[in-house]
Amino acid sequence: MPPCSAALTAIDASLAAIAGPQIDLFELGNVAYAISATVANECSRPGPRHALRLRAVAEQLLALRQRAEEEARQGQRPRPKKTKNSSPSAASAVARETTVDLGIAVGPDGSSRSLRLVLPAENQLRPINDPAQLANHVRHVWERVVAPHQTGLAEARAPAPSKHLSSEEAWHHYVAGRSGVVDSARLLVAFSVVPGLQSGATPLHAAAARGACARIAHLLARGHGVDSRATDGTTALHHAAATNQPEAIAALLAAGAELEAVGDSGATPLMVATSMGHVDASAALLSRGALPSRAHLWSQVTPLHLAAEMGHAGLIALLCRARADVEATKSNGGTALHTAADSGMPRAVQALLAPPCSSDPNALLAGDTTPLYFAGAR
Repeated sequence: MPPCSAALTAIDASLAAIAGPQIDLFELGNVAYAISATVANECSRPGPRHALRLRAVAEQLLALRQRAEEEARQGQRPRPKKTKNSSPSAASAVARETTVDLGIAVGPDGSSRSLRLVLPAENQLRPINDPAQLANHVRHVWERVVAPHQTGLAEARAPAPSKHLSSEEAWHHYVAGRSGVVDSARLLVAFSVVPGLQSGATPLHAAAARGACARIAHLLARGHGVDSRATDGTTALHHAAATNQPEAIAALLAAGAELEAVGDSGATPLMVATSMGHVDASAALLSRGALPSRAHLWSQVTPLHLAAEMGHAGLIALLCRARADVEATKSNGGTALHTAADSGMPRAVQALLAPPCSSDPNALLAGDTTPLYFAGAR
């Protein structure tokens, strides 16, 4: 999606969020400020079609302003007093703990499974302090994402990993993730992405994870840093990518968010989106210049390796259309095709062999191992 089109989509979402039965002038001013910044950054030279939409946005803002002023004159809704703790009605979207069901596809059949997460309220923090707490924290994602699909997480001839998650193993993977020792999409999701979402962070992170664009605009207008970091080093853009919020991604990037920000795990927002299997979020990031071949600092895995491990055929095609390097190798020398074969993902293998990817089926890992060898071993 072109930047101006995506920016206008985010603007429409912001306007829809405030155009209720009654309008708050203060909130309207915040949204108008955010819209002007978005237009300046993304639509400074619009084409004819976008110019018409921008004119309609201006007319809608004027109509909302006139309606809000008329309501204030008639005393239907007095303007709220500004205090340090006051916030517009958009805050209600993030003021309470929220349970969300995310679709995440993992496995050879490519089917989507529901991953249930509990997002804390915007001022609620749930730090992880010990292994037992962590194990309970991630048990659902382990059972949905890792336990049924462990192919490739151990050597082909090694004993099959246990499907039971012990507190000690959970803590080992969690500490590794916080140290940037990550080479698996499944472990990144289970022990970095999900704990980060469920632990709580800044109000901007909370709004981004819910796709609350009006709240994002309000917080940015009040001076919240667009690249403020959670305790795990992630930004609000990481959280929007993790929960598949393309409009929030557009709003954050229009406000100057760092596209290639890296958290403690070493993952960029695009790496998070591709690991989760989110096509919309990945497309929003790629359309704004996210690097499809950015390599993880420790393991050298790219978004294409992560999508291949999870079996995300649609995302693989999307990344290849964005000119991802299909022959890029991770630290052990394997291409994305090696990863797909080693993880037992036939749909991913097919997608990598077909155009627009056209991966080399005879690429060698360590000078002697083809993807076919991995497929046969699994």
